[in-house]
Amino acid sequence: MRALFCVLGVGLAGCPPPPQLEGSQCDSQGQCPRGLVCFHDRCRVERCDPEELGLACSAGTGGCARTGVIECVAGDQGCSASPGAPLDEVCNGVDDDCNGAIDDAVRDAGDACFGGLGACAGDGVTVCVDAGFVCKSAREPVAELCENGVDDDCDGFPDDGCLLTIAGDGPPGDRDGTWAEATLRRPQFLASDPAGNVFVADSSNNKVRVIRADGGVSTVAGSGACGAVDGPAASASFCQPWGVDVAPTGELYVSDLRNRRIRVVRQPLGTATVESRWFADAGLVAPRGVRFTADGGLLIADTSANRLFFATSRSVVPVGGLALPLSGPSDAIESDDGAGFYVCEQTGNRIRYVSRSGTSSAVLAGDLAGTAGTANGIASAARFDGPSQLVLDSDAGRLIVADTNNNRLRAVPLEPLTATSNWFTGLSGPAGITRVGDSIAVAEQTTHWVRRVAASSDGGLVLQGMVSGSAIEPIRDGAALSARLQSPDRLVLWPRNGLAWADAAAVRLMIPDAGRVLTLAGPPTVAGSNPDGPLFNGGWLALPGDVKPGPDGALYITDLGNRVVRRIDPGATRIETFAGPDGGAPITTSFVSPALLAFSTGPDGEDFMFVVDGTQSPLAWRLRRFDMMTGVETVLAATDAGGLSAPSALAGGTEGDVYLLDADLFMRRFAVDGGVTRVLRMGGNTAVRGFVLDGRGNALWARTRQVLRGNFDAGTVEVLYESLLYPPPNPAAIAGLADGPSDAGIIWSGTSVALDGERLYLTDEANNRLRRLLLPR
Repeated sequence: MRALFCVLGVGLAGCPPPPQLEGSQCDSQGQCPRGLVCFHDRCRVERCDPEELGLACSAGTGGCARTGVIECVAGDQGCSASPGAPLDEVCNGVDDDCNGAIDDAVRDAGDACFGGLGACAGDGVTVCVDAGFVCKSAREPVAELCENGVDDDCDGFPDDGCLLTIAGDGPPGDRDGTWAEATLRRPQFLASDPAGNVFVADSSNNKVRVIRADGGVSTVAGSGACGAVDGPAASASFCQPWGVDVAPTGELYVSDLRNRRIRVVRQPLGTATVESRWFADAGLVAPRGVRFTADGGLLIADTSANRLFFATSRSVVPVGGLALPLSGPSDAIESDDGAGFYVCEQTGNRIRYVSRSGTSSAVLAGDLAGTAGTANGIASAARFDGPSQLVLDSDAGRLIVADTNNNRLRAVPLEPLTATSNWFTGLSGPAGITRVGDSIAVAEQTTHWVRRVAASSDGGLVLQGMVSGSAIEPIRDGAALSARLQSPDRLVLWPRNGLAWADAAAVRLMIPDAGRVLTLAGPPTVAGSNPDGPLFNGGWLALPGDVKPGPDGALYITDLGNRVVRRIDPGATRIETFAGPDGGAPITTSFVSPALLAFSTGPDGEDFMFVVDGTQSPLAWRLRRFDMMTGVETVLAATDAGGLSAPSALAGGTEGDVYLLDADLFMRRFAVDGGVTRVLRMGGNTAVRGFVLDGRGNALWARTRQVLRGNFDAGTVEVLYESLLYPPPNPAAIAGLADGPSDAGIIWSGTSVALDGERLYLTDEANNRLRRLLLPR
């Protein structure tokens, strides 16, 4: 009877669905007629996907997992496998008890043992780690303590991640006292008061100091911390004070560079207090020179904003609005008649006169292109290099200019058609100058001292010491920690010999195991001597640019002053010209200004020398490759082809290739076949003058207070070491000199690195030291 009803179409339970409904569309609620189920939007008799039947599947977790195939059983899709039985957990990297956790509650763990690394070595119990038993000591790791030779963090490497000074005894510091005892750190601009006191922007100590006429030096204001705290002088803070001037009322005005504001020190020689002025809406970016005018206004030279501002008690406005074409103004001073201002353009390498309204200007010395140089001449024929501060010598009708990078003071006549002249040479990085009676006080930022140039009894000029405790002897060899360095840079590992670097006008060598520093070559010591000749007292360098070991084991140097590449053979103890216009050189070519150097061996065994040659102003750079055997040259990149801009570092690869860092955001690889690839985004070349390749696809470099590592494959950059913001919060530590782990030690100005296994050496240029960092794990 049931079969009859099913045939007649009467709906009864257990009747098969009508054949015409198989595969029909499910309704809007995902429902199907009785006897069918909705599967993949279609009405089907069973819940099985024909496309998945027979595919591999598994059942269970961990050690209980078993494999099978997908099958259809009683209309439902499932796996043919069944989970295995759980077992006791053992130390094998498998979830034996099938609870979702690997090696938990392992059998046989917890036995007594002796183990652990470094300071953690001692009694402990066995634990399962990475599928094997290890002894876990009862002693816990602590932060690595430096210079104790102990593996405090128990990773198998003592003192890893620690910064250590290995050479250099630079005396810059932060000490008051007599003129002979006091120490400064990178003093910048100066100002004097009618009593003969000289105020100093002690920039890297974040303080303002006074050199008193009575022979003492004391701190006027600043706690030493990098901050912007107003209030009592001892607790107030600056962050790189740069310019200073004494107001007609006796107050001291200070340009606080990194805080982008002007600060006022009231009663600077008494119970001083500090207040902030003109910063909220003035638009200051990097204020440097500050000068009062006869009517009580304040001139502010903003180097980065390329503006000269005039401030009153009511407003701060740019002189000449936005139309005045300045390039990095660092200082400005009012003319005697009050009709205009004399402006020092630091990046423009010129001295300019600007009318008070800013509507007209004239270049007194230097060209409009901003060409750097040392030449004296009339107007545009004169050349400067990074001029900083001015003194108006009205009686003589001239300006005295601190020509910082040329290490001299220059005289710029106010009378047209009169040539500039060298007023005093033989200085070291003169940054700030001010008149003190009949003499000129000079702050020398490279040697961290203040001296004055005074008239001698025979009518000439002589140097007299003021703050001299910081004075650095340009070169002093000897024991590593008492040797004197001067702006060390371009550090390289010279196999079998030690560490070599460019040190101002010399090339120095340190043998780490012996703990000694010696000078390989430097300026001429004998008048009329030839650049080629014996080391130490014969051959000499004019100005070393880059230093690299060559494939033959010799040391090669780009000599910018002589426009050649030099070679030091340690066996022959000579320095000789290797590449240059000298007919006796193996490679006879001409250079404009050979700056960077690298070497690499090609796939066929050919040795290549790479030289970055050219100038930044005018912009003209070339990356030149020389076959060291044949002398054949290939230009890999040039400025006029859009290839180079402000190159700063170069390193040779292992396949005839070379890696370059310039103003492009990327480090680039120049292959032996001429191909160019961007391999790592570095964010520019600011303060990076050397990097090293570790052979594992990484590059390491130092930039200001950081040591970084970049991975070519991943394109990532990690910070290996980051020093304190200077100066340290502990006032007992001298800013910039502290050794120690990351966030305790201080790198003041890291520029170049050399790698020896896991030991990374770096130059701390501003501290005049070499440092060593055992790479953190």
